[in-house]
Order: sequence, then structure tokens, then C-alpha cells
Amino acid sequence: MSEKDRGQAHAINKGIQRATGDIIAYLNSDDYYLDGALARVADCVGRHPDVDLLHGRCRVVDRDGMKVGERTGSITRYDEILDLWDVWWNMRNFVQPEVFWTKRIGDKIGPFREDLFWVMDYDFWLRILGAGGRVGFIDTELAAFRLQPRQKSTQPERTAEELLQVVRPYIFNKGCSVSRSRRFELKGKWIFNVRFLKEVEYSLRRGEKRWRRLLRLALFSIRHPSVFAARSFRERLFGRLSFGKTI
Repeated sequence: MSEKDRGQAHAINKGIQRATGDIIAYLNSDDYYLDGALARVADCVGRHPDVDLLHGRCRVVDRDGMKVGERTGSITRYDEILDLWDVWWNMRNFVQPEVFWTKRIGDKIGPFREDLFWVMDYDFWLRILGAGGRVGFIDTELAAFRLQPRQKSTQPERTAEELLQVVRPYIFNKGCSVSRSRRFELKGKWIFNVRFLKEVEYSLRRGEKRWRRLLRLALFSIRHPSVFAARSFRERLFGRLSFGKTI
């Protein structure tokens, strides 16, 4: 049976509404589960009933189904999944086909956000961990992710932009359930990546002299002191100043 929907997230939500099992997952049309995957997931959840999100290794295959790589997520805490820079974009992310979750946690956090196009799965997993969901890992390949030239994951700039939009309210929320120092660090990373680099780009585009650019960026840093918590900012600042290069 097929029918029109309002996009991928809407289609997934409709499928979940019809699901009757205790363990939920979805697959995109190019991907597939490996032999025995569902039995392994059911067995793991049976032995660890406190787990809310479960994942394994993900095989990466080409268009013909030949293995070209493997990915393994390494995230267990809320502050880790919030950290796009040193965790998510540092090859520790979940892929998607190898991820399963319980119906109870899905009912708790609500459906996939239908206003998101690129990262509705990331947002969903983020909300699971934000709600206190526990992560379990099966140390074996569960699913295959097929590389295609026209798939969403081949457009990293748009994906990154939406990720940054999604994560911002969580990081800047004073009620965020991570330590104050960790939130300060995450704010610094976000500000450096989204705002500081744009200030640099703006200055270069205007052809400003080096002293004027340094003044602009110094004032920016004073207004946004959390940027000093970002390692990339410190390396860029002190490295460039040491060698007299343009920031």
C-alpha cells in the first residue's frame, strides 16, 4: 500500500503509528538489514530491558552491494550527541539503518519533526538521550548503508546547516541538563563555527586591513567570551598570532 505524504518524516511517522511491536526502526529504500539482525536486536533488548536506543555496526556498500567500509557510532551520553564538532563530525555518529529504539521512549518524546528535511533522525536521537534514554550497542554489523550519488548524505553543507540550527536551542538553553562548563564549551564551539568564521569571511570579503580585522575579531571575542572554550578558536588565534599570519 502506498499513498501521498508530506515528506520523509511524515511517511515515517505514519508507519510508526501503525507499528504494534515494542522495538521500532525504519529503513530507507536503498538500505537493508543483514541476516540475523532483527533476532540479535530482539535478544539484546530482552536481556537489557532498560535500553531505549540500540545500535550496532553499519556496513557501507556501493551501488552493487559490495562492502566498501564500515561505520560504528560511539555515543552514550546527551552531551556527546550535542557535540557536533568533536563527536558527531568526528566519525562517532550513528548512521541510521543500524539504529533501533523502544516504543516506550518513542511515545515519551513524540514523533519525528516534519519541518526537518536533512537531520530529522539526528533530532529524534538527540531527544531520546535528552529524555534520559539509555544506549545499548551490539558489536556486529546489523545493516547496510548503500552509497548513491543523489542521496541526502552527499550534500554535507545543507546537512551541517540544519544540524547547527537543530542543536542551537539545546546548547543555549539554560535548563540544558549538562554541566555548566560543558555547556559553555559547546556554546563556544557553536559560536566559533557559525558566527566567528562568518566575521572572518565578512572582513576578508570587504578587503579590510589586518589591524582592522584583528580589532573586529577582538571585539567579537569580548562580546562572546565562550568562544575561547572552542579548541579550534584557540588554535587558530594563538597559532596565527605566533607566526604573524592573517586570522
